[in-house]
Amino acid sequence: MKLQLALDVLQVEEAKTVLAEVADVVDIIEIGTPLLAQAGLQAVSEIKEIYPEVEVLADLKIIDAGKLSAQIAFEAGADLVTVLGLADDVTIQAVLGQARQYEKQVVVDLIAAADVQHRARALDALGVDYICVHTGLDRQGQGGHPLEELQLVRAVPLQTAKLAVAGGIKPGTLPQVVAHQPDIVIVGGYITGHPDQRKAALAIKQGMNGRQPAKTLSQWLSELFMVPWLGRWVTAVARLGENGEPANLHRPDFGRTANNAVADIRRAG
Repeated sequence: MKLQLALDVLQVEEAKTVLAEVADVVDIIEIGTPLLAQAGLQAVSEIKEIYPEVEVLADLKIIDAGKLSAQIAFEAGADLVTVLGLADDVTIQAVLGQARQYEKQVVVDLIAAADVQHRARALDALGVDYICVHTGLDRQGQGGHPLEELQLVRAVPLQTAKLAVAGGIKPGTLPQVVAHQPDIVIVGGYITGHPDQRKAALAIKQGMNGRQPAKTLSQWLSELFMVPWLGRWVTAVARLGENGEPANLHRPDFGRTANNAVADIRRAG
């Protein structure tokens, strides 16, 4: 299972800054559609030059002129390109032809497909490399998530195509996604928008491998103090102080007062 980082940023320098933190964690670097619109395929060339050992995907979302579009992207250094599942089969076949010539790969994006199962079967028959279940950004804004369509496509007995999934994936939703064993998990905003991008990428990668990230000391303490009886004990002991000062554990009546607090806690359940 590979982790693909979607760089849906607007500046190549911003993309480079993110990659400086996480490039060794991800398996595929996606030059997102907004970045391609802003910087062109030069963004692909620059990133591929810096990270030649990492696969780079150009998210062109090709809908027409398949041969020319794919050729330009592959010559710019892309290892994979995307074509929309809504495109005519002849367009997808043209993209595939260029991919075979350049020894590259094709990802077909099912975004906005009316019947994902029917289209997945047809795409598999065409010989595409990957089929991507994708809930777009606009649909995510209305609460959309790729899980339902992922379940539908996973139920299709694909012969050659592998499965990718994208759409607002975070650690909280990752286990449900991973349960369907996609070949590629695509994550963008959770990593690029995180204050600690490396920590975010590692959390996703560990979740993909079925491991939970190590808890920090603050997380351990936070969980510890959420235990009901402990929280009440801390509150009770704190009340032993007077005038806002810390409790004096050497007070003669500390033991009696503390015992009373424990009794109160036990009665409270």
